[in-house]
Amino acid sequence: MKFSPKAYPPSFFDLTQDISKDLPVDIIKAWTNSDQSGDIAKSILEKTKVRGTLISSDSSGLTKMSQHMGLIELLAKINQPKELVYSFGTHIGGEGVGIWAADNTEMFYPESVSTESIINMLNSIKKELLHTCDVKISLAAHFGEFYSLGGGMYGNEADWIENIAEDQTEGGEIVISEHLLEKFKSSDNNVNGASLSLIEREDLQSKYGKIFRLEDGQMLADIPKNDPYYPIPYSKDFYEDLIKFNTNTDEVLLKNMYEKYVEKLTVVLIEREREEEIETEDKYIHEVRLLNDLALSVVMKKAADAVLSKYNGTEIKTAGPLGIYVFKESQKALDFAKELKNNLLKDGVSSKTGIDYGELLVFTTPDGHKDIAGMPVNQASKMAQDKGEFGHIYMSAEVAKQVNTEGFSKTTIEVSRVTIDQFVM
Repeated sequence: MKFSPKAYPPSFFDLTQDISKDLPVDIIKAWTNSDQSGDIAKSILEKTKVRGTLISSDSSGLTKMSQHMGLIELLAKINQPKELVYSFGTHIGGEGVGIWAADNTEMFYPESVSTESIINMLNSIKKELLHTCDVKISLAAHFGEFYSLGGGMYGNEADWIENIAEDQTEGGEIVISEHLLEKFKSSDNNVNGASLSLIEREDLQSKYGKIFRLEDGQMLADIPKNDPYYPIPYSKDFYEDLIKFNTNTDEVLLKNMYEKYVEKLTVVLIEREREEEIETEDKYIHEVRLLNDLALSVVMKKAADAVLSKYNGTEIKTAGPLGIYVFKESQKALDFAKELKNNLLKDGVSSKTGIDYGELLVFTTPDGHKDIAGMPVNQASKMAQDKGEFGHIYMSAEVAKQVNTEGFSKTTIEVSRVTIDQFVM
């Protein structure tokens, strides 16, 4: 796919960084104003390429926990493993990637950080998480090449290892890629001795090699001091209160936090289709696909911006293939979702949408970004991203109580051992 000057003139991509904090605007403009060849794609992305180890994590069991735990209490539980991952990671020279919204984390370790330190750190985290955290998380680590763009890590290898963490592992499991293991072996560590115990995940072989479950191994010589200031998705005031609550579980403070920060809103989460894989002899097709996919984010952002004010909505963020928006009225949220879906289709972009209503926290983070927390985001994601199909809108039973459901049919899905009633169009 090329971005034709007729359909998308250069001015279409003239977004300022101020109104598009989540997108690498300069990179997108350079690409869409070029002849969009493979060689140009390589040239544009070459200066953003980094080499090292990327480690992604995901939590398990949150959907079930949310059924008997309040939003702020749940965020306090999620906070514990995030602090540990960040504290241990930065201790050996890693750096946090992006904003750690929801329950995910991502750390990057430059090639200068030894793989022995990384694997010892992972073993140490595994033990520490088991003894100190109620929320179970899984981690997946891969040594490779990535593109550092707009505060995030991009590329096929980055997508692959993130998918392993989110969809192919269980809570408490730590896995490493064959590339990371080979790097470890080349540093003269005794992989067959007591220093490292591995089990191959034979179900996860791919073009990037095998995946191994890390069972046991050496630990870090010293346990780092806890650092709570990971890349937080919250406002400074809320996070300081959350740390206080984590320290003493003060019920008066908790009540004040609910009154001060929590509001009931409707969230719309839209995932657009990504740039398709195509058969071609161009050896830089992956770079072309990545840049086209970033440009599609601008298409979605522009389409949403054009109609948001009409429905009194607020954009939280456009990140990768996702757009997240909030509304005070569920009917306006649904009307917005329908119009945006149709407008994207006019641009040749299919999408799938999840809509839910409930307690949410919306923040302006210390660096000026907006972010959001709350189980309605999680449920909207489950309906659309995890279980949904492109071309459809999904809404929860809670939203259905507040809107005109004409054209929708009721179905049920099971996610994380929880049954969810939903309505689909």
